[in-house]
Amino acid sequence: MKPSRFYYLAPDARQRVDEVLERFAQRAPIGDLWEALCRELPVDRQAATSLQARVEGMSYAAEYLWNAALQAGAQVYGGDFDRQQLRHSVQDVMPITHYHYKVGSRLPKAILVTRRDALEDPGTALAKLKQDIEGLVDFIRRLPEPPAAPPRESGA
Repeated sequence: MKPSRFYYLAPDARQRVDEVLERFAQRAPIGDLWEALCRELPVDRQAATSLQARVEGMSYAAEYLWNAALQAGAQVYGGDFDRQQLRHSVQDVMPITHYHYKVGSRLPKAILVTRRDALEDPGTALAKLKQDIEGLVDFIRRLPEPPAAPPRESGA
C-alpha cells in the first residue's frame, strides 16, 4: 500500500485493524468484516477525535481490501485485471460525491475538491467506506480459487 500519514489513528489501533485484516486474508471465521472493524475502532463520545480515527482506520482497511481484491482478481482473471475492472465488478461502489448527496451532508460541494476532502466529513466517509468494504469483501469471497499448478512428475 502507498504510505500514508495518520493524524488520528493510533499505532495500536492500526495494529488491531491489521490483525483483523490478516484473519480475513487467511479466511479465518471473523463474521462480518465491517462489524469486526467497528469493534476495533470504537467511537467514544468523550473523545473528540474517535470518529476521525474510525474514518482513518476504515480508509486504511478499504485500501488494503482494494489491493487484496486487485491481486486476487489478477490471479483469477489474468495479469491485466486493473482497478477500473475491479470497480465495475464490485456492486454498489459509487464515487464519493454520490455519498455526499446520499447522506445529506451540509458541507458545501465547492469545498470538497478531492476525495480526501470528502473523507473529512465523517458521515459521507463512513457511508462510502462501508459500501466499499462490504462490496470488496463480497467480490473477494465470490472469486473462484485460482487454477492450481499441475503436479510435477518425478522422474524416478
